[in-house]
Amino acid sequence: MLSVREVIADDVVWLAQDLPLEEWAAAQVQVRAHGDPLPAQVRRVAPAAEAGVDDGDAILVRLAEPLRGLASGQSLVVFGAGEPGAVDGADRVLGQGTVAVSGRGAAARIAELDQAREAVPAHA
Repeated sequence: MLSVREVIADDVVWLAQDLPLEEWAAAQVQVRAHGDPLPAQVRRVAPAAEAGVDDGDAILVRLAEPLRGLASGQSLVVFGAGEPGAVDGADRVLGQGTVAVSGRGAAARIAELDQAREAVPAHA
């Protein structure tokens, strides 16, 4: 089984409209119903076509530690990383998506998106 650190999810349902996560932010992600949430950096991209996946939004994920056995089609749930009860608390579901791309393909696409974002002037 391959270990992955980067994931792109599509078919996003984003519940935390007050936390759009348009920039990389600390979060936790869970990919198995009975799995533990894992620390990660997360960014939401709209439209998902920018991330090279289906319509709607996409969630870009950089896991703090490699994850084994992740497959396309699995659900990915994003939780806050803050103290429970806080607006970004670990007890709050921020959104959910379906794993579309993981591993090297996701890493390459995320790197491209980050480079393109850095190339855009701040006033654009």
